[in-house]
Amino acid sequence: MLDFLKKAFGKSLVDGPSKIIYDLGKFLFLFSIPYILTFFLTKLDENLTLKYWQIISFLLLFIVIIYKITNILLKKGIEKIKKDAYLDEATGLLNYKALNEDLEKAIKWSNTDDNFFSIILIDIDDFKNVNTNYGYEKADLVMSKLGETLKNDSRHTDKVYRYHKAGDEFIIIARLTNIQNASLAAERKRNWIAEMYFEIGESNTTQITVCCGVVSFNRLSDTKESLLERANNALQKAKNKQGKNNAVMIS
Repeated sequence: MLDFLKKAFGKSLVDGPSKIIYDLGKFLFLFSIPYILTFFLTKLDENLTLKYWQIISFLLLFIVIIYKITNILLKKGIEKIKKDAYLDEATGLLNYKALNEDLEKAIKWSNTDDNFFSIILIDIDDFKNVNTNYGYEKADLVMSKLGETLKNDSRHTDKVYRYHKAGDEFIIIARLTNIQNASLAAERKRNWIAEMYFEIGESNTTQITVCCGVVSFNRLSDTKESLLERANNALQKAKNKQGKNNAVMIS
């Protein structure tokens, strides 16, 4: 919660005083409505009179309504801040923080309900060449496009993450997917990506290849750390095979 409040404070500094003035004016306007209504109601007819308890009841009711509305808006604001904190800015995918939390949830889900899941770790081959040949800005476009591609290709039970903030690795948590099906999915993604052309300018495109490491969670022996370590080991074995883009290794 402290992280969310820090981010909210930083965001208010970026948005500037105009947003603060707008919000202040909005709340002043809302709170002025009951007083305006009370004034006009007492002036509509000489025979119309409102007792003090009626006016107070009306004001209290209105304040409760405003309080509820404010709470709803505040809750939505906190949810948006939380969502932003879990997104990778370069790719729009979930980030490493979200991955850590979701892996813990997936492990608990698997241990509690006797379910199963696999993860697919994907690394771009020789991505440093893209940075060198086209520059970091163009390389970020490739990363963003690949992230979008992986997200669009995932099932509703899958979640796709950027593995590290500054890295060229992606990871997929595939629930209710055994090691064989996860390996088939990784192979299909690998072949599909190899055939794609990524725009890096108005008239320029480039192609990339990837390697994949695939593991399935073992309830008897795995922790979050050991699961990720096995995925990394499988990926390194794939990348160490002779030639590129021929590698989906399972562990």
